[in-house]
Amino acid sequence: SRLLAAGHPVAVFDVRAEPMRELAAQGARAAATPAEAAREADVIVSLVSDTAQTDSIVSGKGGILETLKPG
Repeated sequence: SRLLAAGHPVAVFDVRAEPMRELAAQGARAAATPAEAAREADVIVSLVSDTAQTDSIVSGKGGILETLKPG
């Protein structure tokens, strides 16, 4: 929410709908997949609970590697 308050565009993805709804209400773009959230990103921040979740959001189906920009 601080990034949004500072005027930065923010795309969010969460396995739970409620956190995404809250941030979308503040102006974030809710994404259907991690890949969609990463598509236009210059910076990606992820908060995960374990290695399996990291593997899923990075290299799984719909993971950020599908749309990650070079560089």
